[in-house]
Amino acid sequence: MRALGETTPGPVLAEALLDLGTYPVRTQDEAEAICLVLEALDQVPPCGVSPTPEAADCPATALYMLASLFQRVEDTSAHEILTERGLPLLREAYERRLGASTRHREDLIFLLKVFAMYPNRLGLEMILEAAVRGLWAEDTLWQTVFSLFDHEHPHSLELVERLAKPLPHGFIAIALLDCANGLALRGVRLAHPFDSVGGRSLLEEYLTGSDSRWYSYAHSAAAALPFLVPEARSRLTALALDHSCSRVQLEAAWASTRLGSKSGVKMLKRACLDPRQAGVARAYLEELGKGEEIPAEAFEPDLLAQAEMCSWLSHPHEFGDSPEEIEIVDTRRMTWAPTGDERQVWLLRFKFSEEYAEDGRPTEGLGMVGSITYALHGEAALDRRPEDVYALHCCWELQINKDPRAPAERSVEAGLEILGL
Repeated sequence: MRALGETTPGPVLAEALLDLGTYPVRTQDEAEAICLVLEALDQVPPCGVSPTPEAADCPATALYMLASLFQRVEDTSAHEILTERGLPLLREAYERRLGASTRHREDLIFLLKVFAMYPNRLGLEMILEAAVRGLWAEDTLWQTVFSLFDHEHPHSLELVERLAKPLPHGFIAIALLDCANGLALRGVRLAHPFDSVGGRSLLEEYLTGSDSRWYSYAHSAAAALPFLVPEARSRLTALALDHSCSRVQLEAAWASTRLGSKSGVKMLKRACLDPRQAGVARAYLEELGKGEEIPAEAFEPDLLAQAEMCSWLSHPHEFGDSPEEIEIVDTRRMTWAPTGDERQVWLLRFKFSEEYAEDGRPTEGLGMVGSITYALHGEAALDRRPEDVYALHCCWELQINKDPRAPAERSVEAGLEILGL
């Protein structure tokens, strides 16, 4: 890494940094090298003066990659060097590019993340200024920036208090809402920034929006209910409980239960028997110290398998929501080759509405539960025999585990032979 200090800014520098991949910073010399390269970026003409767009873009890309190294420090001395010498260089780089904030958006908001990771008064002021100005207001990385202001961060309360009046716009407001909710849940004493006339108006707007793309906003609004003054939350709670999204309803039931409502407990108990909601409902009751209220039927293996598949499909990297339909296609006890033991496995058919279709991805398919929960989109077709789908999953699991038994190419034939079917 020390050789980077001798590399000239431009395409060669960007390429050299890219080659580092996820290299960790382990020594003082490596930290010094990072600082040298940051200083070298000053030699590049400022934005708008560079003769070609390509030359102007290289330093921004290099800056992003240099800043990412601040996240991977494994040595105390190296961390001190980057804090004392590297952070001021990052702040200077941030300010030089701020005049072209749209052009360098990814670099600049990523630098805000680094400033949040390294608590510092000047870094905090830069974060606050960007939020107040509404820079990159809809960029989802604001969520990551604000999530770093947790109950252990020295500037969390100040961040929340200073952004309360007026509240920021766009997705920055949602990131602030989630940040404040998280702090309150951890027992931090604070005046919730949305517990105001303007804040409660925004919460109502989130809870009454009909566009499913923004249901996550309503979910965040429902999570804030326990932290509002009693006289203000009854209407908002009613809106959340009546929301068309089941995840928002469950969050409202959690909030009601937290506030002592028996109806909230009843709603969560019913949800424990719906595989599309069971995982979340059980977790909420346990979190609230009411695990004894979970119905015994909620622990039946078939229901748990369906709930596990729904939970996996709800991940943001998959469909981001529970399916409209879920049913067991096949279940059996078998020797599962990837783990070398005998276990119960399930194949489940799921179906989503067409609004969830993206890039030609089918909204209906088969998933497996019992080992690594997964759905082989496009391969596990509905018209395949259960044995064939198990065979494909067997090959896939061996491949991701880098098992020497894994076939070079995934196929039904190879999987059937490995499973002895």
